[in-house]
Amino acid sequence: VNTGGNLLYLAFSLNLSLVVVSGFLSEWTLRRISLSARAASEAFVGKESYLAVTCSAAGKRFPSISLSARIELEDGTVTVRFPNIAPSGAATRVVAFRPAVRGRRNAAAGTLSTRFPFSLFEKSADLAVPTDLLVYPRPISPDTLGLGTPKAGLSENPRHAGRSGAFPRGAREHQPAD
Repeated sequence: VNTGGNLLYLAFSLNLSLVVVSGFLSEWTLRRISLSARAASEAFVGKESYLAVTCSAAGKRFPSISLSARIELEDGTVTVRFPNIAPSGAATRVVAFRPAVRGRRNAAAGTLSTRFPFSLFEKSADLAVPTDLLVYPRPISPDTLGLGTPKAGLSENPRHAGRSGAFPRGAREHQPAD
């Protein structure tokens, strides 16, 4: 009596072989990949600034596909997606972030992950990300210092009223003896 068990074993072995191939290809995608981050604009505490994240595949013969980088900074987490990295090439993405603490950052923790090729599993690798980032203190607006507001009493005195036009009052022409 034929129970059809052979078809079941064939389907089961095909599924297991897809899992093995998926693991092999995703591991191959993550090898020899490095991340680095640098400031793409001046960063001030509490203001939105930009970070340039570079993913490079130096020394690879095949492309890396469907990468997602997650960089843990002191201020939060930045996630960047790289759909395709050419062999022995690099790709840079600029992302926005909002720093919360001032100072210099030289390194950050990063995680590089991929769901390539079948999106059955997600494979990830932890990396140390060299970061060249300097965060400046929060700028103070001139309104809080009281600058730019005219003082009372100066406008009544014509000597302090200034002069309208492009030339300041009291300036003289250049003399040959100067």
